[in-house]
Amino acid sequence: MFFQLYLYFHVQHHDDNFLPNLFRRMRKNPINKGTYSSTVSYIDGDGNTQTGANVADGANDYLHLAKMICDVAQADLSEFFEAYGMFVPIKDVHVGDYSNYVVTTTQSKINSAKRYMQRYPKKLGNIMFIDDHIVKHKANADNIFEGVPASDGYRIANLSQHNEVSEYKNLPIGDVGDYEEYNGNPDYTVSADRFTITNNTVSFKGKGDYLGHKFYDNNGNLIWATNAKEAPLPDAVKKLSPLTDYYVVTAQANMADVPCPYYNASTSKVYQVNVYFGQEDKKIIWAANEQTKLNDYLPENAVGVIGTANAPEGVTQANNIIDTDGTAKSMVINGNLPFYLPSETTTNLLTFTMENSAYAALRLPFDVTSTDIPGLQTASYNDEQLAVTAADVVRAGQPAVVNGNVSLVLANVALTPCDYQTQENILVLTADGQGVETAETAAPFLFPMQNATAITSTLADTATGKTGIYDMSGRKVNSQFSIHNAQLPKGVYILNGKIVVVK
Repeated sequence: MFFQLYLYFHVQHHDDNFLPNLFRRMRKNPINKGTYSSTVSYIDGDGNTQTGANVADGANDYLHLAKMICDVAQADLSEFFEAYGMFVPIKDVHVGDYSNYVVTTTQSKINSAKRYMQRYPKKLGNIMFIDDHIVKHKANADNIFEGVPASDGYRIANLSQHNEVSEYKNLPIGDVGDYEEYNGNPDYTVSADRFTITNNTVSFKGKGDYLGHKFYDNNGNLIWATNAKEAPLPDAVKKLSPLTDYYVVTAQANMADVPCPYYNASTSKVYQVNVYFGQEDKKIIWAANEQTKLNDYLPENAVGVIGTANAPEGVTQANNIIDTDGTAKSMVINGNLPFYLPSETTTNLLTFTMENSAYAALRLPFDVTSTDIPGLQTASYNDEQLAVTAADVVRAGQPAVVNGNVSLVLANVALTPCDYQTQENILVLTADGQGVETAETAAPFLFPMQNATAITSTLADTATGKTGIYDMSGRKVNSQFSIHNAQLPKGVYILNGKIVVVK
C-alpha cells in the first residue's frame, strides 16, 4: 500500500512532499494501540491461541491512518483503502508486526471513516492498480532497481527475486496499470471497451491505455477489481447475473471511470456513443440501456453523439447525449469549462451556468433574449471604440453582454456547432463594462472583442476541402460549400470554429 502511494506521489511527482508530510502528521497524532486486557484471546502468527494483549479500536488505528493519508493528499482514497480490505468489520484481529495487540472495528466506525474521506472531491481510488511489474523500465534517477546497475537499463526480469510475487505464483501480474501511465494526463484514454464472459473467464475489449476494471453490485459496492485483460471470475461475481446484478467500469489514470457493458453477440445489444470530452478528439463508449448510467461517468461539458440507431431511452435521456436525429433531451453546459459541439443540435431543455464576477461579453452557441437575460446588451469594438447597446435578441456567436453570474434554463433551444477552448491574449470587456483589456488567459465562453481575422472576399488557401460555413446567427450558409476560391458577401462568418470577417 505504501509502495503504491510512493509510486503515485513521488515517482510520478504528483506531490514530492507527500510521505514527509504524512510522517510529520503521524508523529503529532499517532495511531493508538489501545489499553491492556488480560481477558482477550487471539490467534498469533504461528496459529497458537494467546491470552492478554492491548485492545485497540480500528477507528484509532488503521482507519485513523487512512484518514490522515486523505488529509495529506487532500483527496478521497476510500476506494483505494477498500481494495485493501479496510472496510470489513473485524473482531480481536492480532497485529504482530513490531508490536503485539489486537484490533476490533465495527461497521459504524467504518462508515464514519468513509464519510470523512469522501469529504474531499478529488478522488484517487484508481491508485489501487498502480504497479511497477507491468512493463520493463529503463533505470533513472527515480527508480534504480536493486541489484541492477543503471547501465543495464532495465529492472530485474526474474520475478522470483520479488518475494511478494513468488510466494503467490497463482496470482498473475497484471497487464495494465503501469505507474508511468499515472502522469497527470487529463484525457480519457480508453475507447470502445466492453467485456465478454466465456467459461467463467472474463475478457475486456477496450482500446487505448487504461488501468484496470472494477466490478460493483447495483448498490454501488465494490465487489472485485482486476488489472488483467483476461481473468477467471471470482465467486463473488459468478453468483451474480451479468446483465442485472452488477456493472463494470474501466478505470483510467485521470481517476475517472468509463462504463464497460457486458456484451454477448447472440443475446446483448450495445449502443455506440461517440464522446467529446470538451475537445474535438472523441472516444467511443458502449452503452447498454439503463445499465449504463452515462451521467455517472461523463464529466462536465462532455458531449456524446449516438452512433447506433434506435438506442433506448436509458441511453438517449442522459444529459448531453445527442440522438441520431440531432436532438437531445437535455444539454447542461458549464460556461467556465471548454466545450465542443460537433453538429447542429436541438435540445428540449438547456441549462447554462457561468460564474462571472462582473461585466463580460459572452459568445454563446444559442440565441438569447432580454427575457432570458434581463438587461441584455450586445457590444461591438471597431477602430478602438467600444459600443455597448441594449438588445432584445443576441444571436448565436454574437457578443451577449451580461453582468455577474449567468444561470439559464431554456426550453426548445437550437445550438450551433462550436469549439470553445481556453483562450490566450484576447481583448475582453473590463469589469465595469466601459472598455476593453487584454486577458492573458480567458474562459472559453468569453467573446474575443478583437481577434476576428480580416480577410478578403476570396477565401483562397483557407482550406481546400469541404466544410460548413455559418453566419453569426448560427445558420448554415451551405453544408457543402467549397471554400477554395469561394466568394462570400461582406459580413462576419464562423469558419472552422473561428470568426472571420469578409471585407
